[in-house]
Amino acid sequence: EKWKAQEQAASTANYKSLTKPAKYATNYFTPVKLNDNSILTLKQSKTEATHLIMIDSNRKEKHLLYIGYQEQPWFSYANDLVVWDEVRYDPRYRKRNYNIICSYNLKTKKVKKLSSKSRLFAPSLSADGKKIIAVKIELNNQCNLVELDAKSGNIIFTYPNPKNLILQTPSFDKSGNTIAYISVNEKGKALRTINRSGEAHELIAPTQQQLTRPVFFGQQIAFNAHYNGIDNIYEIDVMSK
Repeated sequence: EKWKAQEQAASTANYKSLTKPAKYATNYFTPVKLNDNSILTLKQSKTEATHLIMIDSNRKEKHLLYIGYQEQPWFSYANDLVVWDEVRYDPRYRKRNYNIICSYNLKTKKVKKLSSKSRLFAPSLSADGKKIIAVKIELNNQCNLVELDAKSGNIIFTYPNPKNLILQTPSFDKSGNTIAYISVNEKGKALRTINRSGEAHELIAPTQQQLTRPVFFGQQIAFNAHYNGIDNIYEIDVMSK
């Protein structure tokens, strides 16, 4: 009854569909609009393995590449480069697994494995496509944000996390010098930023909210939350909070 009342009271909007109606239940994850107005997205359905596709302005789909199993649907795009993470199982000891990072160049069509026997999650590219920020989890459960070279996959910088908070979904600002990310502790989820010099800010204090995937745009950060009980996109001003 409460949900029905909220639905009637809420002001909602209908948006133009960018995909054709699907015969089976189909998901299009983390879509990115490219310069030619086409859309790069991760497609998943009951009849197809997860794969990257391009959707043009006429809603025509073009298959690009099948990817491996993921804990959560995820990829990042910048400057003709796509990066994502995949689960890899030890061929002999099934209980031992890894999370690696792969890349795909839209121009050269080349796939590259950037890490091996690693535990790296939620990779996100800088605007120039030269750096990757990701979450690294050690065998002792130490969690850190790490910066990687997008060509070699080598770790070039590790951000301190002295309280060993659980870290999620980091992303660079336009300059590539500041990172927004979600932290988790027993009090809930928080939205934070940090830069190379170690200067850190808490934009949203720990709360019982499902905060996810912060993304910079201008002086704002967009993120996903459900403050009014509905899954929505919100923004926060970085300066005024």
